[in-house]
Amino acid sequence: MSHSSGSVFDPGPPDVPLACDLTAIPLAQRVKHAAATARLLHVLADEILPLPDGYRFRFAPEHIGAVAAFVSRERLCCPFLRFTIELSPGHGPLWLTLTGREGVRKFLAAELWIGGDQGGSAGVLPIIGLAACLVPCVWIAAFFGRKWRCRKPASSVADER
Repeated sequence: MSHSSGSVFDPGPPDVPLACDLTAIPLAQRVKHAAATARLLHVLADEILPLPDGYRFRFAPEHIGAVAAFVSRERLCCPFLRFTIELSPGHGPLWLTLTGREGVRKFLAAELWIGGDQGGSAGVLPIIGLAACLVPCVWIAAFFGRKWRCRKPASSVADER
């Protein structure tokens, strides 16, 4: 089954709020999770594909441990997301799909700075991301080196003027 044309899964119950529960992961663990998430999605991901209801991330199969750890933590704070891990046959790529109901794709694009939905791109981290809650972008940039650029969403910049 190919998911490249979009997700075929049920988006889940509509009564689950489209919001992160910041209390689901203790602060000290949230900081580590944020750094691991930034590394996973912006360094280890080989490809990011937009879907109508989310995104697909392609990884080398040896990153299964990091992907599984991300999913096990992220589902605590983001119960509105559907997580799908797919391993291709013959030691092919690993795919992580994040989907959900209407609005999830734009939410992910804004929070993770991926795709063109919010003006972000791969390799650019927001000051506050989906899992980057309370992790300064400067710290992440220092951790990963010069490759990273920190940028606020356009709406945040406009609000400061």
